[in-house]
Amino acid sequence: MTPVSIERPWLWFEIGATWSKGRSGDCRIYPLCAPEIELSQLPSPLDRLQALSMGKAADLKLLFEALISQFGFGKISSFKASNISSRIPKYKDVKIVEADLTEKVFYSGRYAGYGDAELCEVIDTQFFAPDEEKRSKFSTLYQEREELVHNGKLVHFREVDRKLDLPPGTAKRLLNTVAERYRLTPELELDNVVRYTSGRRRT
Repeated sequence: MTPVSIERPWLWFEIGATWSKGRSGDCRIYPLCAPEIELSQLPSPLDRLQALSMGKAADLKLLFEALISQFGFGKISSFKASNISSRIPKYKDVKIVEADLTEKVFYSGRYAGYGDAELCEVIDTQFFAPDEEKRSKFSTLYQEREELVHNGKLVHFREVDRKLDLPPGTAKRLLNTVAERYRLTPELELDNVVRYTSGRRRT
């Protein structure tokens, strides 16, 4: 379990497939978590299992004791947690491939259950409106292109989703709809980014 994999559908698919075997006694599930994962914050049903952290020597020992018991070979006396923990890279140093960043994830954030109309209001209030206020009140202070969305600032869809804690893919789907309220139209639109141009004259 890592901060990325915990939200990936394939992980939950595998857990579901294994869960039924575990209930019949054919196997056991041990969520083995990267040190960056807080065991107390694991989502259900993982919080019902004996989750273990790779960052804790005692948890690694418990895992190997379980493996020895399960498979009937090995000696716990020869186990040294430091031999394993010293080889675990820091998660911040691990390169995450693009496929893992773009794969659809489960979402349980603050806007879970919101419809598109509600999400548009969130995007308007938290993303476009602050720039509109700067443009209308302090236009002489914000002349550079990358300072305001209204000036043509490059907008990254995933960055907007993360910044506003939106369900993944929301910005790409709804940003243009909200931009129309401010008479902004895409000057450039690619898979991951957009630039807007304003139909209004600057004052």
